[in-house]
Amino acid sequence: MVAMNVTEASTAHAIIVSEGTRNATIGLLEIWLELKGFSSMEEAKRQYRLHSLDLEYPLKEAANNSDYDGEDSESPEVELDKIFESLSKFRQLMSHINKFLPNDWYNDYFSNFEVKLEHNMSVAAHMLGIQNCTMDTTNEVPAHRHNHPLLEFAIVEEMTRLLKVLEKKYRVMHRRVTEAANA
Repeated sequence: MVAMNVTEASTAHAIIVSEGTRNATIGLLEIWLELKGFSSMEEAKRQYRLHSLDLEYPLKEAANNSDYDGEDSESPEVELDKIFESLSKFRQLMSHINKFLPNDWYNDYFSNFEVKLEHNMSVAAHMLGIQNCTMDTTNEVPAHRHNHPLLEFAIVEEMTRLLKVLEKKYRVMHRRVTEAANA
């Protein structure tokens, strides 16, 4: 492990990555939902509003708070650990369910969602000072509710909420780093 790399440049890059991967994930998810017969992601959210993924991860409370603003962020080290662990849980779960998807779903959609998680993990790892962050799959599957009627949707939709939290946390980090540099 090398020193943490939390700078104006690294936090600005993290904002761009979290925002860009979130927007791309939403776009791809909406296309997949159309194939499943939904007119929009909002329609799918309404239909499954009484169901939850029930996956435990450090940033779950923030991801489930539509008013979350990131201002409760702690030190970069604490926040980046939470970010990395949260992304890791989603990636492990995504990697597990991807094994059971039809090939066209995996190839056209879900492999891309996994890549977006990995991209965000590599950004957090870089900022944490983790070199050579491997994205090896594990046999460990995070505990989650297995009986969600559309588990794939639940995972990816909650992933988009997590990416929104990351963007807000990175914006706070960026502001604080910039303020410290200008003090």
